Amino acid sequence: MSKASTIAELRERIDILEEENRQLQEALYPDEMSPMWRYGLTKCEIALFNRLLQTELATRETLVNVLEATTRKPGAQKTVDVMMHKIRRKLKHSPHKIHTVWGIGYRLEKCQ
Repeated sequence: MSKASTIAELRERIDILEEENRQLQEALYPDEMSPMWRYGLTKCEIALFNRLLQTELATRETLVNVLEATTRKPGAQKTVDVMMHKIRRKLKHSPHKIHTVWGIGYRLEKCQ
């Protein structure tokens, strides 16, 4: 078996696995969550983002509670800050922008 045929077979297998993954995500997650998976958000990041969607201003304490409920582990405000940074980076090409309200929390803006 040549190297070229092995590489071609591997690429074909990767394509098949990516399609299976996409189908599983569509089957497992509700429609309102699936777009966030396309941006590569984790379960915790989606929970935080959904909280931002539900309220005009989310306090850091509220977001810590969301994390604790999602992970069932104690959370910290610094963890929220780090996760918000990651969400911002992943959503930089989306119409959503997360703004910091210093000393309070975060708010979500949908840009057109």
